[in-house]
Amino acid sequence: MLKLYRLCAITLLSMFLCSCGASEPIASSKAIMNTEKAIEIGENYIKGDLSSNDAKTQLADILSNMKYAKDYSLEEKNADTTKNADYYLQFYISLFESNLSVDGIINDADTFDNVIESLDKLKDEYDRYS
Repeated sequence: MLKLYRLCAITLLSMFLCSCGASEPIASSKAIMNTEKAIEIGENYIKGDLSSNDAKTQLADILSNMKYAKDYSLEEKNADTTKNADYYLQFYISLFESNLSVDGIINDADTFDNVIESLDKLKDEYDRYS
């Protein structure tokens, strides 16, 4: 009976250790790199180190680099997890950029909170797909 418990413990420990290993990213390296840049821009904007106009300009460059992901068809996204991940990362960068633009115009507490929320969502999606 003791051997059975040891065998079960070893099996469970092995399964746990295997599941803790790093997995391959789902998104392309290009999407991951651009998302990292967008997150950095967002954090600098929130800290006040970057103006709204500068942040929008930099995000526009990133979205231009990710235009390919916006153009995927539904069939392409359903058939390829990398294309799907790239699409969603591009989408959340775009949502973040939109909220940042609104905050640059209205500039109140609610619009700033929307910027923070959309940046947090972008970070969640980055964690999910990288």
